[in-house]
Amino acid sequence: MIGREALAYHGTAGTGIATLLIAGVRDVNWTIECSAIESVDRDSIWKTKKAGFLSGSGSLEVTYDPTDASHQALDSATEAGTKIALKFLDSAAGAGMIADVVFSSGEQSDPLEEAVTRTYNFEFDGTITAVA
Repeated sequence: MIGREALAYHGTAGTGIATLLIAGVRDVNWTIECSAIESVDRDSIWKTKKAGFLSGSGSLEVTYDPTDASHQALDSATEAGTKIALKFLDSAAGAGMIADVVFSSGEQSDPLEEAVTRTYNFEFDGTITAVA
């Protein structure tokens, strides 16, 4: 779904809207997990599993520019621990997903001969919605 032409946007949490483009996106990763609940009874020697709650986390890496408004918004949300809406699309008119997230951490790389990058690590907060 997400590839070379992918775009990332941010917006206000709880609105289902994220229209502000995040500049310099290099990499996007996420994981969605479903807990497995064991179910056993005396009628069988086999344990069975049932789907439990969903959770997810991810990361967003950018070529960092401290003067860029989108990077400032991500920094503010990370430092304040506030929710923000993130939307990822596979192209400007493409499909993707939108979700509210809480940033759990951030890290910065300052290599000698390359661009400075910053990675924002996040956890999904609520429903992840497909965007067509």
